[in-house]
Amino acid sequence: MPGPFDFIGKNGYDQGFCECFKDPGCCLCACFLPCCMVGSVQGQIDDAHFNIWSCCCMPVSIYRIRKYVRYTYGIGESEDGAMCGSVCCPCCAIVQDAHELKHRKRIGGLFGKKKEEVKEEEPAAQAEPQKV
Repeated sequence: MPGPFDFIGKNGYDQGFCECFKDPGCCLCACFLPCCMVGSVQGQIDDAHFNIWSCCCMPVSIYRIRKYVRYTYGIGESEDGAMCGSVCCPCCAIVQDAHELKHRKRIGGLFGKKKEEVKEEEPAAQAEPQKV
């Protein structure tokens, strides 16, 4: 059962909701250029460089990103908690989600690599081909 929203605790995330200052670059971007931050994170989730449509309605986009992160990684935050975090402090919410995506190696950083570039390289074939 998902837990209630917790501003101090981690609630299944790697970083707490109010720990956005651990990454000053993301924090500043979310505070002063939230449209760019949301567009970049949503674009990387969608396997694109930037999602311009997410800038049109940022609160909905932030909630959608939060919902994606929760369901993809099985984070035990309630639906009400995700909505509350997205509406009450969207900057903290998007920074927490961007950090979680980076931490889980879904994307290679905020404005970094696409997920195809971050995939682990396949190990080289160990066995030599048999001669006939």
